[in-house]
Amino acid sequence: GGPILLVCGMEHAEGVRAGLERPQGIPFARPRRPEAMLFQLHPECLGEVLAEAPGVEAVYEVLRSGALEPEPEPDVAQAVGRQIGPFRILDGFAPEEGEQRLAWVREAARRSGWPLDRLRAQLALFELAVRRWERITGERLRAWQRDVFARYSRNLALSSGRLVCDAYDFLLAVRGVGDENLLYGAFELLMNYPWQETASDLPSVRISAEELELEKRTIRIRPRFHRPKQRLFPLKPRRRREAYPGEWLEGFDENGFCSYPREDVVIEGYAQFLRKKGTALVSEENVRVEPFRASILDGIDMRETLRHWATDRRIYVRELGRVPGEVACVVLMFDEDNEDERYPYRMTWLGEHEHESDMAFYSTPPAQGIVGPGIVRCEYGGVLMSYPPRRLLDVWSDPDYRAARSKAEILLLAALDYSPQRIIVHVAARPPRSFFKTLASRLDRKIVHIPLGQLSPQSLQRIRVFHILAGRSRREIAGEYIR
Repeated sequence: GGPILLVCGMEHAEGVRAGLERPQGIPFARPRRPEAMLFQLHPECLGEVLAEAPGVEAVYEVLRSGALEPEPEPDVAQAVGRQIGPFRILDGFAPEEGEQRLAWVREAARRSGWPLDRLRAQLALFELAVRRWERITGERLRAWQRDVFARYSRNLALSSGRLVCDAYDFLLAVRGVGDENLLYGAFELLMNYPWQETASDLPSVRISAEELELEKRTIRIRPRFHRPKQRLFPLKPRRRREAYPGEWLEGFDENGFCSYPREDVVIEGYAQFLRKKGTALVSEENVRVEPFRASILDGIDMRETLRHWATDRRIYVRELGRVPGEVACVVLMFDEDNEDERYPYRMTWLGEHEHESDMAFYSTPPAQGIVGPGIVRCEYGGVLMSYPPRRLLDVWSDPDYRAARSKAEILLLAALDYSPQRIIVHVAARPPRSFFKTLASRLDRKIVHIPLGQLSPQSLQRIRVFHILAGRSRREIAGEYIR
């Protein structure tokens, strides 16, 4: 070879020269290490041992090798069967597990692009997990939930001193915006390295993080798989089925509708929780902080105390502000449905007793969810709960609410109209228009907005589904059909 130029500091020059003067031994044979043994890592332990998440490394390998097809592959979860001309033959054929896992990696690689950006790769894996979750569960992830995921993952990365969050923080951010099934789907994609198989010429070995003395953090995932329970001897008699289509809808009369009491208890309890949360937010807005003198008032304010401790060495206490009234109306918006496509059904219910609120809601059509004789399943798009009961008229036909632009705004106008108290709790993805704040001030009312992302997705999913019964007599058999 030709001459080599070395640029180094003056302090190292003498050491480099002395090292070059010594003979440089080059072994003529490969060194043997009889005590060393070669194993293959088991696929299930890659997430603990690798410095980077296996899914991100798999995306890098696909991009580095250039093994991307020009056209996107068909989605594995949807393309079941074989395509023959204009027909698809459903004969139980499905892609092999290795092909399916490789299709996930290629799809994520297309979304992330080259050169590899770990932030874009994680976002691609998240969007792929969301797409699969939406198809399986029928739910939709809103734009505000994606914003919460982006901010939460960024804050977790900053708190750990990283530019991009690691696998553990990534899964924590997913759990903050979705349920356990979405978390499990994201974990499955993040730990996916399709080329690492259990069967190999080399013996497989499982190595844990404790054995390598690595830092380990644990996250528990409890997905819910919807599959029937099989028993040799059924514990309950089999439920009868419709003798002919539409039999279970016979007897429905709008004057005789009623709800399922167990679901009433759940949603009333959640409405009470929202009332307390709204009252606490109003109290926090009027809080007063002052140095400690003779009384600790409502407690020590640790934030202000630590902030001023270096300067004046004083303890600060806080006094919660007074709440101007109570909360009587709660407006809960799961989906505004401005297109009026998914939640076209509208109804007003009156409470049956003094412990139950009046309700006005819009939901999915009852005829789409027949689960039993005179029992239908619906899903809330938005609901208004007004207390005390027996006061609410039909808000959907009231001409005073013509200024509303959507069904969600009709419910908010009705809350301002029927609320006997000053505070109205509004739970939605977006705050109401300034028009409603102006109207509320004219009526001596106050709208307290709670972002939907601050509430537990599991709790919201639990109260979002409800059932309509064709009379109180159906309550005796409703437990056999409602799960």
